[in-house]
Amino acid sequence: MATLSQNEQNMNVLRATDFNKDTRMEDKMQHSFPEKENTDGKQSTRVDNVFKGRENLKNILRSKCENVVPPVQSQIAIYQDDADDDEEADVSIKSASVSMEVNESANVSTTNTRNPLQELPLPITKPENISMITDRERFLQIYEYRYDILKYLLEAEQRSRPKSNYLQKQPDINSHMRTVLVDWMVEVCEEYKLDPETLYLSISYVDRFLSYMSVVRGKLQLVGTTAMYIAAKYEEIYPPDAADFVYITDETYTTKQVLRMEQLILKVLSFDLSTPTAYTFVCLYAAIEDIPDTVKYLAMFFCELALLDADIFLPFLPSHLAAAGVALARFHLGERLWSRSLSNTTGYNVTNIRDLVCLLNKAHHRSASIKQKAIVDKYRSSKYLCVSDCREPVCLSAADFDTVAQEIAREHEEAVDRETNENVRKMISSLLFE
Repeated sequence: MATLSQNEQNMNVLRATDFNKDTRMEDKMQHSFPEKENTDGKQSTRVDNVFKGRENLKNILRSKCENVVPPVQSQIAIYQDDADDDEEADVSIKSASVSMEVNESANVSTTNTRNPLQELPLPITKPENISMITDRERFLQIYEYRYDILKYLLEAEQRSRPKSNYLQKQPDINSHMRTVLVDWMVEVCEEYKLDPETLYLSISYVDRFLSYMSVVRGKLQLVGTTAMYIAAKYEEIYPPDAADFVYITDETYTTKQVLRMEQLILKVLSFDLSTPTAYTFVCLYAAIEDIPDTVKYLAMFFCELALLDADIFLPFLPSHLAAAGVALARFHLGERLWSRSLSNTTGYNVTNIRDLVCLLNKAHHRSASIKQKAIVDKYRSSKYLCVSDCREPVCLSAADFDTVAQEIAREHEEAVDRETNENVRKMISSLLFE
C-alpha cells in the first residue's frame, strides 16, 4: 500500500509538471499570436486615447486664449471729394466682425477706428509753363538739331516735287475736279480725326502720282482715297482700315480695288513717302522763331487754301509757301510783315515772298465765294482758335513790302555796324593788354 501510494504520488507530480508545461506553452502562443478580438479592442483603445489627447490640447489652448481679448470690430473711413458741389462724401467700409468666445465675467468689446485720409493739395490752376505741344514740335525745339533738320528738309523737297503743269496733260480730269477732290479729302480727315500732316501727305501723293499716270475721272476719287490710306498708315498711330475708306466713299469702290491701287501708287512713287510739306515747314518755323499759336494756325489756314488751286501754287516749293503764309498771318495780326530773324531762318527775304504773299491774300479773298467750304469750316472751330472766322481779308500794296524791306535793310546795316565795332574793340583790347 505504501509502495503504491508512493508511485501514485510520483505520477501526480509528473502530471502536474506536464500541466504546467502545457499552460506555459499556451500562454506563449497566445502572446505571440493574439486573437483578432483582443487586437481590435486594443486599437480602439489607442484611437480613443488620441482623441482624448486632442481634446485636452484644445482645452489647454482655449484656456490660454481666454486671457487675450481680440478686437471685435474695426472701421475704415474713406473720404472722397465731389468736384461739382465741393461736398465731402463719406464712404465707410466696415469689415466683418470677428467674434470669439470669452468668459461671461470678461464680456468687454473694444473698437479700433482709423483716422480718415487727409486731402491731397491739388493745384487749382494749370501752370503757365506747360504748353500743349506735339512730339514733333518738342523735338524741333532742340537747338542742336533744328538747323540740321531744316537743311535736310530743304534738300528733300527738291527731290520729291510734282510736275507743276501735269493737269494740262491729263486727258479726262481738270483743275476743278482736283479742287473738289481736295475739299472732300479735308472732310474725310476731319471725320476720322487725322493729323494735318496726313492731309498734306495724301495730296502730295496724289499730285506726284498724277504727274506720271493718266487717270479717268471715274477713278480719281479712288486715287485720293488710296493716297489717304497710305498717308494714314505712314503718319498715324492707329490708322483707319481699308474698309473704313471704302465706307466713306459710299461703297463706290471695293477693298480689293483700294489694295490694288495702293500697289500701283507705291510702285509709281518708288516707295518714297517721306516728303516735306508746307505744314512741316510751318511747324519748324514756329518752333525756331517761337511764333504764337494764332499766327501758326492762321498760316496753316492760308497754306491749306493754297492746296485747292494747283495751277497757281504747285510751282512754289513747300518751304516758300510756308514762309509766305507766316508773313501774311503776321500782317493780319498787326505785326510787321517780315523780320531779319525770319529771313535768316527761312532763307527768303521780302522780295522773294512778295508775289506769293499777294497770291495767298487773293486766295483768302476768294474763299468767301467758292463752294468748297471744308477748309473754312475746319479752321472755324475752337481747336484752331477760330482763325478763319475772325480774320477778314486785308489789302496789301507794294508800299507795304517796300517799307518792310527798308526796315529790314536798316536793321541789317545796324547789325553789321555793331558787329564791326565789336570786332574793332576786341582787336584794340588784345593789342593793349598783350
